[in-house]
Amino acid sequence: MKQQKGFTLIELIIVIVILGILAVTAAPRFFDFSGDARESTLSGLQAAINGAADVAYAQAAIEGLVADEEDGTDYPELASGTELNFGYPAATADGIQDVLNITATDWDIQTDGTIGAASIRFSPAGYNDPASSFAEIEDCSVTYAESTAAGERPTITVDPSCE
Repeated sequence: MKQQKGFTLIELIIVIVILGILAVTAAPRFFDFSGDARESTLSGLQAAINGAADVAYAQAAIEGLVADEEDGTDYPELASGTELNFGYPAATADGIQDVLNITATDWDIQTDGTIGAASIRFSPAGYNDPASSFAEIEDCSVTYAESTAAGERPTITVDPSCE
């Protein structure tokens, strides 16, 4: 009787199928490309907000608006129509969102609805429920809180916990 050496074709096919199933189920856990892409997008938005705030502040300094704050109903504006608070863009659609020139097609945008020390939060479109309120969206977002006193920069925080 002849001694068998090696694997049969059926054994080899079964092993390949099992490895394929494991690869399909385990690969997304090892290669979280979408989460990494969202986190990189948030870092890019943070840099864009910092740059836009600096440019707006420089323009406000030229126009003499760096010490002006909102008066309870209206924000001071640059000649371009950008709303300001202490020289930095306000946390409104006519403030930082206007300076950044971003729309709701790319970002889910929520504001906290107050004037003075207001905040606006950006998260990648489709990541969070669009009907979510400002307080409900915490992860995978960039929050811009306008400056509260002359000479203070706005606060920009990133929560990169994108899954």
